Amino acid sequence: GGGGTEAWPRLTKDTAKLTWLTTDFDNWRDWADENEEETARYEDLMKTMKEISDKNKVVPSMDDLDDDLEEGGDVESSKHDDLPDLE
Repeated sequence: GGGGTEAWPRLTKDTAKLTWLTTDFDNWRDWADENEEETARYEDLMKTMKEISDKNKVVPSMDDLDDDLEEGGDVESSKHDDLPDLE
């Protein structure tokens, strides 16, 4: 299947036991745990970013965005006015 969450019924087409093939349970990853790990990593990242932000107390100024919008210009296009057109 294309979903990526289906288990393989067999590793090989051959039904004979492959004596040289083993499972390394030290590197085992359970699908249910994988999503929880990603969520935990994301939450850790957000926590770290908040701590850095709180520590620095720096808020980026966005005053220049108002000027571009008042002139009727598009903020994205005004940044690239000096670039040549693509051919």
